[in-house]
Amino acid sequence: MRARARVVAAILFAHVLVLGAVDSARAQGTKTIDQAGSTAVKPKKKDDRTYYGGLAVPALYYSPETKLAAGVAGFGYFRLPGETLDDRPSNVKGDFIYTITKQLLVQVSPTLYIDHGKFLVEGEFSHERLLDRFWGIGATTPHTAEEQFNYTLFRGRLGLSRQLAPYAYFGPQAHVEQIDITKLDNPQGQLANNPAVLGRGGSLVTGLGFRFTYDSRDNYFSTRSGTYVAVQGMFYGQALGGTHSFSLFTVDIRKYIPLWFGHTLALQGYGASTFWDVPFSHLPALGGQFRMRGYFEGRFRDQNAVITQAEYRFPIAWRFGGVAFGSVGMVAPSLLEFKPSDIKGAAGGGVRFMFDRDERLNGRFDVGVSNEGEPNFYIQINEAF
Repeated sequence: MRARARVVAAILFAHVLVLGAVDSARAQGTKTIDQAGSTAVKPKKKDDRTYYGGLAVPALYYSPETKLAAGVAGFGYFRLPGETLDDRPSNVKGDFIYTITKQLLVQVSPTLYIDHGKFLVEGEFSHERLLDRFWGIGATTPHTAEEQFNYTLFRGRLGLSRQLAPYAYFGPQAHVEQIDITKLDNPQGQLANNPAVLGRGGSLVTGLGFRFTYDSRDNYFSTRSGTYVAVQGMFYGQALGGTHSFSLFTVDIRKYIPLWFGHTLALQGYGASTFWDVPFSHLPALGGQFRMRGYFEGRFRDQNAVITQAEYRFPIAWRFGGVAFGSVGMVAPSLLEFKPSDIKGAAGGGVRFMFDRDERLNGRFDVGVSNEGEPNFYIQINEAF
């Protein structure tokens, strides 16, 4: 449940100029003298990967939710002591955003590969003080039913997985999240008066579960080939200190197909299913910067959701690339109640700038449009999936 800002400007022009100068210097190569006495460029191939690196991007944002906002989005990668350049790098992502309307988003997400990838630690720790939107629950909620509300959130996720086989991990997960609804813009709306909307006054969820992943992607940051599968089951309960008891199961399957001359076709299928007393903020939903770009995150939500999306990635020139993407999805109260008439669609395109060629670390700017016609803009580090 996160209000995502629309981007007006976020560019590091000086950084681009520096990278251009570095590339120009590299292109000079090593000069040698041939038998005729003329100089010639001798290509030199070497491994320029490093044990650590990263990027911090200052940004200006604007949206109807946040108004004018400023902050920093950062990403760093590193290899732990004893790891080699052939080991998958660990990484930490982070955001700090503050707005003139006193909204705040702070997030840190570490991913650690330990003992040459035998163990995997994944975490997320965040605090949000934002404005969000709610249209109701179900696949047919009208756009005119929009309600706005303010909330504060504290979230902690931590998982430890053991490698079972090449590319395959399994292990326990823990999740704690507290949401407090601090302000409603419509005292006559569903969040104020509908008892069927669980968690409308706030919630504390605490859960334990499991996660299985199979990850043969050739690169974590910008994948060109391989397969990713994640299956997760979480069980939340009042016995663990929470306010609601429910379960959440998710399946995420991705396939990356290399085509020609650096072109890639990326495919994803995602499904989520919940049972029992689920707070509205934890219901499976459509939209956001990762799945179904073009829809506001949470535009449609219900007990179950399925999403399929495809993205075509291609190089343009120098460090620039482009993408075209499309997605379809739907929500339903049960697995037997999905209807073709409830399918939603979104499509769009974007530009990529590769800040680190050796690690294939991309910055992305995307524009997505839903079948409701309203465009949304996204800026991030790394691909959507």
